[in-house]
Amino acid sequence: MAKKQEVNNTIDLDLGYKTYSINGVDFYLNVSDLNFYNRFRNAYKFFEDIDKEYQDKFSENTDKVDEFGFIGGANLPLMKELDEKAKNKLNEVFACGNDFDLIFKGVNCMSITTNGNNVLFNFLTAITPIIEKECNLRVELSQKKIDKYTTKYQKRKA
Repeated sequence: MAKKQEVNNTIDLDLGYKTYSINGVDFYLNVSDLNFYNRFRNAYKFFEDIDKEYQDKFSENTDKVDEFGFIGGANLPLMKELDEKAKNKLNEVFACGNDFDLIFKGVNCMSITTNGNNVLFNFLTAITPIIEKECNLRVELSQKKIDKYTTKYQKRKA
């Protein structure tokens, strides 16, 4: 009886993903996806709106005590809601299967850190220069390819 051969019918395409480590957790970024830039740009307005909502509503309730005696405890449901909205938007924007609960170590992204900014702002501040650098690199690579073919065409035409 002949032995069955296993056939690997897998094709792995280079889709442009890069992996970074944030707080020891893999973070996937695909700046090669042209749709990513629109999602990222549009998200900034969304995050600004969330921050404004947080500031407005939080300041209304800072002096209110919840049932456990926690001053500002009335804001906890709002902070949870905004955390979920922000993380859902981050998942939508980065679209690579990143788990922002893991990346942020379970911390609410509206939490104020030791530098006075919230976790979300710290993340966006850290990731934006990386995105800009990767974007510029892709433009350079694309331009080299365009130049290669247009130069060849221009030589034939002359």
